Amino acid sequence: MGQGNPESADAIIARDSDIFVADTLSQQNKNQCDKLGICWIACRDENGFKRFSYALDKFHIPYTNYNGNLDADLPTILDELLSLTPAQS
Repeated sequence: MGQGNPESADAIIARDSDIFVADTLSQQNKNQCDKLGICWIACRDENGFKRFSYALDKFHIPYTNYNGNLDADLPTILDELLSLTPAQS
């Protein structure tokens, strides 16, 4: 969900989703998701990306913890992901 739309959290609840990835979430929205058992990730929170591991654990998805500097490593990560994407014609 994008930023600047406080009603966006209502959409996740209305659709009975298990995970909610947002740019930002209010503390009230986070509490509401916690109460409903919905995994939430607020990307703009400090180290917010690290909450992905909570969701991966909950859904038994294997992963390797990332402990590097995301700002420094992101270009390399994105290049590697793009190399895995099938070429588009």
